[in-house]
Amino acid sequence: MRHIDLFVFQKNTDLNALSAYEAVHHFMNKEECRGLRRFVHWRLSYRDDVDSLEFVKTVTSSSFYLLNTNKEGFYINHFPKASGSDHVVHIDVRNELLQDSQELARKINRKCDVDIVDLKRSVVWECRVQASSYEEARNYVDAHVCDTVSHDQGLLVNPIYESYDFLDQSFVSG
Repeated sequence: MRHIDLFVFQKNTDLNALSAYEAVHHFMNKEECRGLRRFVHWRLSYRDDVDSLEFVKTVTSSSFYLLNTNKEGFYINHFPKASGSDHVVHIDVRNELLQDSQELARKINRKCDVDIVDLKRSVVWECRVQASSYEEARNYVDAHVCDTVSHDQGLLVNPIYESYDFLDQSFVSG
């Protein structure tokens, strides 16, 4: 059994990420937040001997279920290391109401002749933060940007139906 973490991003301007950044930076005055990107995170397990890239190519050449390569790009298992002095924090947000993706896995299996055993979807927010350390950046994001508590604190996670974790720094290559 093989496992893939597939991070899908918009090739062009992601209006959801731009809107979230404007709200955090300008309206909530969280100026330490220097940028936001949004990814759809697919965690999948499959039975096959092909490597991750070949598997993704097989699925994306036969369907648009996981991503549309005309307008979306992807990273497999790791994000590239960001340049600059800001620290990058990745927040993995799960919708607790819509967790079951097994029907989608069955559709992909039928359409693409693959054997996906498990499929989970979440959204990853990549937050660039001006801070002296990764820990300081992570604490800042946790306290000021994640859970929606009030009009001036939190935005990326609705605690009524979402939960979140920070991705380990091992997801960043380089």
